[in-house]
Amino acid sequence: MEEGGRDTEKAEVMELLEEILIEILLRLPVKSLLKFKAVCKSWRSIINSPKFIKQHLNRAHAIHYNQHKNFLGLLIPSWDASNPSILYKEISDGIVHAKQFDFPYQLPASPHEEIPVQVCNFCDGLICFNMYGRGILLWNPSFPLEYKIIRHSDLGVGFPLMGYDSSADDYKIVSIPSYSSNERFPRRYFFVEVFSLKSSSWRKRKISKNFFTYKICQLNGIYTRNHLHWIATRNFDEDDVTELILYFDLVEERLDHVNLPTRSYNGWTLLIYKECFGIVGANSEGQEELWVL
Repeated sequence: MEEGGRDTEKAEVMELLEEILIEILLRLPVKSLLKFKAVCKSWRSIINSPKFIKQHLNRAHAIHYNQHKNFLGLLIPSWDASNPSILYKEISDGIVHAKQFDFPYQLPASPHEEIPVQVCNFCDGLICFNMYGRGILLWNPSFPLEYKIIRHSDLGVGFPLMGYDSSADDYKIVSIPSYSSNERFPRRYFFVEVFSLKSSSWRKRKISKNFFTYKICQLNGIYTRNHLHWIATRNFDEDDVTELILYFDLVEERLDHVNLPTRSYNGWTLLIYKECFGIVGANSEGQEELWVL
């Protein structure tokens, strides 16, 4: 009995020590966690576990850590466009750090052509890239040598964005077509495709065209609070173009739109302002105006 009691007490102490260790690790920045993964197998197992990763991310959000403010990824073309670089900006303790990484995936050489890859958007420290005919690449600057490639949907390349569905605890990639109508295939609906990282599969969502038609006019977009956003035009008449914001609800998996302000602007830029979706445009006087949804 005494031996069994000591074993139980020892197990309780070890469990308590692990809980204390996890609480300490949750308060550390990603750079420190990467180093501590090499301490021992148990620490590596804790830091790599999906539960710990989610807890670390939730704690960062709880203390108003805004990923969109703390990093920025830009593609820098090389001379042959086959090996672009990524310029990465990080703010830590009020200090701006700049790093440059080679693109993690080797692209086929294409002399004198544009970069065959596009930054789509950012989500919880991940950068989503569209490699067009070669798939969608997900990359975390904290782990520069690791990446994940997802094949394009059956409908083609489209305009993919990545976001987090908090209700399903699942990251999703949503690919929408560049047009909501196609004269060769007259239908009353079109398809949006949703990729679930949890199930690792694509599925189609039927969208009615009775409500509106659109044409995507920017290659990238914004994720915030269970929603993805694109800038599009309402019609295809160059003399009468009405811009709008398309948004996809990741929880209900529903595509909808909201009109932009009726004033005249010279272009729009999507951004996150105080954790809310916002847009910036230059008015007729050349002044920049910020609108928050």
